[in-house]
Amino acid sequence: MDTSESTLLRADGRSPVDQREFTVRFGTLARADGSARVSMGPTTLVASFSGPIEVRIRDERLDRATLEVSHRPLDGMAGIPSKSLSTTLLTSLSPLLQLHSHPRSLLLLTLQSLSAPPLPTLPTLSSPPPTLVLPSIPLSTQALALTAASLAAMDASSVGMLGLGVGACVVVSEQGNWVVDPDWEEERTAKATFGVGWAFGAGLGVKSSPDGGEGARKGEEVVWFQAEGEFDEEEISQALELSLVAARQTLALIRSKVELAFLESASTPVEVDGEEGGEAMEI
Repeated sequence: MDTSESTLLRADGRSPVDQREFTVRFGTLARADGSARVSMGPTTLVASFSGPIEVRIRDERLDRATLEVSHRPLDGMAGIPSKSLSTTLLTSLSPLLQLHSHPRSLLLLTLQSLSAPPLPTLPTLSSPPPTLVLPSIPLSTQALALTAASLAAMDASSVGMLGLGVGACVVVSEQGNWVVDPDWEEERTAKATFGVGWAFGAGLGVKSSPDGGEGARKGEEVVWFQAEGEFDEEEISQALELSLVAARQTLALIRSKVELAFLESASTPVEVDGEEGGEAMEI
C-alpha cells in the first residue's frame, strides 16, 4: 500500500497518514450523567449518557440493562440513516458495557450532530432516477460517533466498561493510494471506504485473533467494521492495519486530555466545613 511521505500532499496539506485535529470536551451537558463533545475537521458531535434509570415494563430485561441509542441529525427528523447509525452504536457498545450488572434498568445514549460535511442532495421529483438512493452518513462520521458515544459512557462512570471504543476511517483510491481520515471529497471518490471501531481494554483481544488485524496486540479488538465499494481480502487486512494505527493515535490524545482534566480538578481547592467553629479548610 502506498502511504509514503513522498506521495503528493492532500488538498488540505496533510500527508496520506495524517489525521485532522481531534478535540474532545467532557461534561458539556449538565443534565446528563456523562457527556462528550468531539470534533474532527468540519464534523462536531456531542453525545450524552444517562442511567441506570427506571425502565418501562415493556422494555424491561431481567438479566441485563436495556440500552437505547438515538441520533439527532443536523437538519430535519431522524430517518433511515440515523436509525442505521443508532443500530451501529448499539451493537458496537453493548459488548463493552457491563449491562448484566444493572438488570431491569435503562441506559440512554443520545448523539447529536452539531456540524457535518456536505452530503449529496436528492434529485428533484420532476426527474426521479430509476432507483432512488438516500444519502447515508459518511463512514468517517460514523467512526467519530463511536468515539463520542464511548467517551460519554466513560464520562458518566455509572456503568462499568470493558474497554473504550475508538473509531477510524481509511480509504483507498482507484490508483491504489491509501488515505487515513478522509475528507468528504476523498471519501466520495474512493474506490473503497472502510470504517473500523477498535476497543482498547485490558481484557480484550488476543494476539492470534483472526479479526484483530496485523499488528493488533492483546487488549485491542475490533467491535465494528463496515466497508463500501470494491475491495479484496488483502485490502481488508491493510484497512485494519492502518485504522489501528489511527485509532491508537486518537487514544493517545484522549489519554492526554483525561490526564490534563484530572490534574486540573486535583489542583482546584475544595472547601469543606471544619469540625471546629464551622470554618472552611482546603484539601
